[in-house]
Amino acid sequence: MCNHEDEATRELTRASELLPEDPEVHMNLGGVFMLQDMYESAARSFRKVIEIDPMDRLGYANLAAAYDCDSKYDEEIQVLKKILMFTPEDIELRSALSTAYFNSENYDEALSHALCVIDLDDKDPQAYCNLGSCYSAQNMIDEAVKAFQKASEIDPDYSLPHTNLGSLYATIGRIEKAIKEFKMATNMNQSDALAWMNLYSCYKEVGRMEDAQEAYKKYESLMNQGPKAADHTNIPGGVSQSSELA
Repeated sequence: MCNHEDEATRELTRASELLPEDPEVHMNLGGVFMLQDMYESAARSFRKVIEIDPMDRLGYANLAAAYDCDSKYDEEIQVLKKILMFTPEDIELRSALSTAYFNSENYDEALSHALCVIDLDDKDPQAYCNLGSCYSAQNMIDEAVKAFQKASEIDPDYSLPHTNLGSLYATIGRIEKAIKEFKMATNMNQSDALAWMNLYSCYKEVGRMEDAQEAYKKYESLMNQGPKAADHTNIPGGVSQSSELA
């Protein structure tokens, strides 16, 4: 933990004791806890914000984010549903709710909210990536392919649809198609660690060992540079087929 974060935590903790009804103090304290990966403490601070001001939308949003980081998806879902009562057409929050349902393996609800996001904005490529991931989780292969292709059509320079489509093709055994998609993804985004790793696996499966070795070197280099260098783009804000929504 960095010294300046330690000091900020101490100062904000003291401030919260002196000003227990000041939501800004608790909000800032929660933010520092988030930076320290102390998600339970962060959630406690954001819950205090909401207790002081039940209409504080940012407090709810930050609480949902803390639950998400802590993999407490059921709690995250309940918080997001409350915020959406205030702003039902908030695309970002609706997308986050879809992702939370996806991560909790409630794919029917994830799909329903992914479709709702597209109803609100049918030009959002990430929304179609999320939709494709929902279809894929329910083994609706044709629908998933169409959703990923639609995302790529909307934004031809967006690598995530290719990573997700490659993952889908690999899952159903269409390895050459998967390789083509992963190569497109890594050409567009050299930091897509998931695409490099999957490309390595596909090359290895078809016996292209030199290519597999090169792909793994790229993946390993990104991992050695740390999480900021590696764009995992796994589905909120963005994911691929492995765990979260795109």
